[in-house]
Amino acid sequence: MQFNKACNRTLYGEVGRTYELQLQPHQVQQFQQEQQQHQHNGGAPLPFVCHLNFTAPGGAYGDIVQLNFAKFSIGKFVAGTGGGGGGGAFPGGGGHHQQQPQHHRDLPQPQHEACLEGFMTIREQGLPDLNGRWCGTASGYTIYYSETKSVNVTLRLDKLVQSGTGASSGAGPGGAPNESPGGLQFRLIYKFLRHTDAKLRSWEQCDSEQDYLTIHDGKTLEAPMIGRICGGDALPDIVSSGSDMTIQFRTSPYDVLFHPNPVTFLPGFELEVHILYVNSNSQSYIRQPGRCEFSISAFESQTGELESPQHTLPPESSCIYHFQGRRHETVWISFVKYHSAIDPTGFESPAECVNQLRIWDGRWSVSSRPYGSHPEYSRNASLIEQICREEVPRLCSRSLVAKGSRPCSTQESYLSTGSDLTIEYRPSPIGTARLYGPASAFKLRYEFVDNSLGGAPLEPLVAPSAMPEPAALVQFHPKSCDRVFRSSSASRGIFRSPSNVFLYGRGGSPNISCTIRFEAGLGESVRLSITRARFGGRSCQNMQNRSGRWHCNHHSGPISDLRISEVPWTDIPPLPRDCLCSDVSASINLAPLAASIVEVRFTAMQMEVDQDFRDFYFEGRYEFEKDGCETDWSDRRLRGRSGDAFLKPTPCPALIQPWLLEPETEGSYLVLKMKGFWMPPLLHSAPPCPTDARITVYSTNNPKNSRDLCPSGPDVVAFSDGWDNAYEFSALEISKNLIIEFKSSRKPRDIEGNEYKFSWMEIYPGNDCPYKCQELQACIPAELWCDGKVHCPSGQDESPTECNIRLPLSPLHVGIAAATLTLFLSLAAGLTACARRKRVEKKHQHLQSSHHLEANGHYPHHGSYPHVAPHHHMASSHALTPIYLDPTKDSFC
Repeated sequence: MQFNKACNRTLYGEVGRTYELQLQPHQVQQFQQEQQQHQHNGGAPLPFVCHLNFTAPGGAYGDIVQLNFAKFSIGKFVAGTGGGGGGGAFPGGGGHHQQQPQHHRDLPQPQHEACLEGFMTIREQGLPDLNGRWCGTASGYTIYYSETKSVNVTLRLDKLVQSGTGASSGAGPGGAPNESPGGLQFRLIYKFLRHTDAKLRSWEQCDSEQDYLTIHDGKTLEAPMIGRICGGDALPDIVSSGSDMTIQFRTSPYDVLFHPNPVTFLPGFELEVHILYVNSNSQSYIRQPGRCEFSISAFESQTGELESPQHTLPPESSCIYHFQGRRHETVWISFVKYHSAIDPTGFESPAECVNQLRIWDGRWSVSSRPYGSHPEYSRNASLIEQICREEVPRLCSRSLVAKGSRPCSTQESYLSTGSDLTIEYRPSPIGTARLYGPASAFKLRYEFVDNSLGGAPLEPLVAPSAMPEPAALVQFHPKSCDRVFRSSSASRGIFRSPSNVFLYGRGGSPNISCTIRFEAGLGESVRLSITRARFGGRSCQNMQNRSGRWHCNHHSGPISDLRISEVPWTDIPPLPRDCLCSDVSASINLAPLAASIVEVRFTAMQMEVDQDFRDFYFEGRYEFEKDGCETDWSDRRLRGRSGDAFLKPTPCPALIQPWLLEPETEGSYLVLKMKGFWMPPLLHSAPPCPTDARITVYSTNNPKNSRDLCPSGPDVVAFSDGWDNAYEFSALEISKNLIIEFKSSRKPRDIEGNEYKFSWMEIYPGNDCPYKCQELQACIPAELWCDGKVHCPSGQDESPTECNIRLPLSPLHVGIAAATLTLFLSLAAGLTACARRKRVEKKHQHLQSSHHLEANGHYPHHGSYPHVAPHHHMASSHALTPIYLDPTKDSFC
């Protein structure tokens, strides 16, 4: 095959300019001479081939190519040749994008025999080669619009007609037969366009004096009109809302009988019809024909994505989206994509807001209305957001860019306060009606947030450590996930972790901590079972000890677990009992507890941004059972400078019986003395213990450092938490209480024979205190020193050295000594008083005898009694009045 190098060209051009290309006669004549010379030498005839490439690289050089075929005559078109029908004649016609007529596609090779002696092909970059060919003589006005930026036009002439024979393939427009040698005529006018330059005339651009198409969304012409077209560029996709569409072609009411030649345009149209399948359960399915209304229910899907309407809408249509959740749910939506194509011709005033999107907190009651008309609603909702045509709503588009991106916050999304939310959307609020699609489009994600928790709100008995509330929780109540179940409300039921996404990583909260409390009545106990649980695949293992309790064996990484505790004393932190941290698929029945208040604490720390209640959850059952066991917890709360107590199992189902020890003096610590030996952490290294029972000791605020004691062996001691650092200053408040628990893996038959005694004593730090146990390096209260009972492990406080040689300065001894001294001094004072009274009485008797003598006539009478007053004075001064003492009867002497 020989190519004409002078004919092969790649052509560019600027937008707005028109170029002309014509195949020159001398090019064909030159090739004709070369072909004759080749045949004279005995060679086969060679075809004439010419390649023309038109490229629009973009920008000022255009995006697509427009080709106007002013003259075209190549080869001969013979209908029916090669067993095929139709033909490849190049007719005049309007704009099109097809490379060849539809009936030329996918035909076998023999069909091309319809083009004799030559043809033309048009191929585009990136589009499949359909092997179509054009031949014959064109008439009329023929325009070709490319779909891509590059078009290849190939001309081929297999047979050259000799000059003067009178043979012709036809006459082209504006020319006569045999105008060009070899039966070839080709003149092309081309230009380069931007995408927006190829416009389609529609809607108000079509008047009644033109031919036009109307498209209706339904079976009849009364259905809403979704398109009106009167020519121009290729048609865009027009999609009906349902399974029916009606197309009406209407011609001008006035016209001439014949068109001139060449015609200015080709009357008529060509359409391609495709059937699109939509899932009837998707949100793109129109359930009510003729109405752009969608209902999204939580009963159908808890989460999902929603896009703007995919079908063609009438001008100024409104679409309504109803989100309906359950009673305990709220609606959360976030726009991940939003596009608004502003039409400058639609602006009426820069300050005017043309509503394009409105979000309502609540539901609208829709009245019946024809499709395409303005909606009539009974609004029972408040407006959350109003988006004008030139604005965009809150966006959270980063979730489309990368997986695992930061969660959408409430400042980037919308959250209803109730179970309903409504979106009013107007794709093209005002301006020229469009066929290329709506003026705006969106894509959003929705989720129905479950706010149900069960039980009643919980007020903490002991204030927990503060944990910030997720930001989204400020929009609904309750904020906390702590709940309480009481036997007065229900005797049994189900409890589970919350399903609120805002409490988890995907909702913006990396940590969650929820406490569920169970409060039983008198004579009742709490029975719990965990039916299923999941902890995000954390590295941890559930372990069960000999007493039937579960504990967590954390290996590494963040913590996620479920802890069960009991609350014997409401002003003391809960006492830990069970812990689960790995997935639970079969039901686990937890061992019964002694207290009437039981707490379950669910914790997950450092969650990822894509983790939620599907990765971390639990569910269980509770029951308040009447077992007749009542524990007086005030009897198990011991205080004092020292004391003794007895531990023993009870006939109740609970196998753990706790006791509480508290120091009586502020600033003092406790030391606990028991018999036995401490069990090491690794059980395989522990010496054999003759009993299944264990004594567990720990501080109330540090249960992780508990120690187990085998209750058989010599005396051992345990101190309050913080005693090791008692001589150092600490800003942290440390609890000095001690918990002592009796644990048994089974109920003993002889309960009375399983008693266990322990003793406690207050101690305090000091270097120079007079009463100090040297082996404990601790000071003890003075009243415990030499009180007849051994308190120091070595017996130092009751040794003869301390109690006999040392001055008895103990309070008891001091009291006895003081009482003895008082009695001795009182006795001495009494004897002295007796001696003095004897002397007074003797002298008084002597004076009285003299007075009697003179009264009988032996004392001279002077008319006055000068000695009576002194005697009477002496008598009144020294004699005791009868009210205090009668000397003749009750004299001490």
